[in-house]
Amino acid sequence: MPPNPNYFFAKYLVCNKTIIENGLLGIQEGRIVELRKRRLTDSGTDLGTVALLPAFLNTHTHLEFSSLSKPLGKPGNDFPSWISEIAKHKKKQGESLLTSKGEATEQGVNETLKAGISTVGETMTTPYDLNWYAHSPLRATLFFEMLALSPEKGDTLLGQAKDLAKRFSAFSPFSNLSLGLSPHAPYSVSQSLVKKITSLAKEERLPLMIHLAETEEELELLATHGGIFREFLEKIEFWTPAGFPKESRPLDYLEIIAQANTPTLIAHGNYLAKDDWNFLAEHPTMSVVYCPRTHAYFGHKEYPLREMLARKINVTLGTDSRASSPDLNLFADLKLVARQFPDILPSSLLSLVTTNAARALGLHHEAGSLEVGKRGDFLTVALPDSCNPDRVLDEILAPSSQVNGLWIGGEKAS
Repeated sequence: MPPNPNYFFAKYLVCNKTIIENGLLGIQEGRIVELRKRRLTDSGTDLGTVALLPAFLNTHTHLEFSSLSKPLGKPGNDFPSWISEIAKHKKKQGESLLTSKGEATEQGVNETLKAGISTVGETMTTPYDLNWYAHSPLRATLFFEMLALSPEKGDTLLGQAKDLAKRFSAFSPFSNLSLGLSPHAPYSVSQSLVKKITSLAKEERLPLMIHLAETEEELELLATHGGIFREFLEKIEFWTPAGFPKESRPLDYLEIIAQANTPTLIAHGNYLAKDDWNFLAEHPTMSVVYCPRTHAYFGHKEYPLREMLARKINVTLGTDSRASSPDLNLFADLKLVARQFPDILPSSLLSLVTTNAARALGLHHEAGSLEVGKRGDFLTVALPDSCNPDRVLDEILAPSSQVNGLWIGGEKAS
């Protein structure tokens, strides 16, 4: 016999665009089995004057930098200079790289849970250890990141990716982990390798993630093979002209990776053009991840959020990493977007970290909303005693609001 459901009571349940006052959420064996108004005869856990809503999904993270106390470089740095700071940071870790990355990742996992995030799209770089995530309830799609402009290194990384795909297809090493593939970016991965990674993703039905159109320097490099990005790549002896054709553009890469026909994340997409937007709108498996506080740290132009949403492109949010953001609190990123784009409805803003995010990771049948049959992953936000149903979403996004609890599969996670 299955156990009786666990019932949770909250002042308001936020179920997509419907709000249930004095609501009840029932969870049995980790799944939602009931959503309704509370009755006087019901017994369970009363969470008080809170909004209960789906746990957040952070679709773009680099948890290996979570031990940093502040972002690397200086605000407004050009991107190649910031990458140099990344290289210095990794060199400083030296022989203890695996240990230091493990400690940082553990810190990042704990910080992520405290922020009300149940699921991440995590960038996994070598060396790595899957056990970093084993003792945590955090759910993660681990995007194995590959950087190679030379054919030799590319073949080595592709071999590692194939081995990982076989390992995950035979059995999931841990129930909370799944695999994705990440050709890092056009300036660090040859087009031929991007095509091979896309083919592997299609064959193994794996999601993809690529950093694309992140900076204007990247666009200049793709178009002309020139600029400060080329100077930087030559300085670190990474420049390989054959790695990508001259006069290329982000759309060339979108057309390649779309062929996988699996959930595909475009990290940042700060400088995508109208042709890119049109292409994304025609390919529902593709999503764009806006990283608001990282975007602000580099001093980029206003993010084209309105334009992409108007085209019904699936946009979601990510924290990126502590190398370019003050912390991993996705709620802070969401509230920054609310301040920057006050004309966007609160329900649409919340979708960026719930329903849109679940769709981006291919988890829309499992997560992202409070629905019977989905995972029992939810968070709570304290509300003023005087809050009424018409103001719930506004109060959730208020500057002073905070996540005060996270449950994964109905179990308290933070």
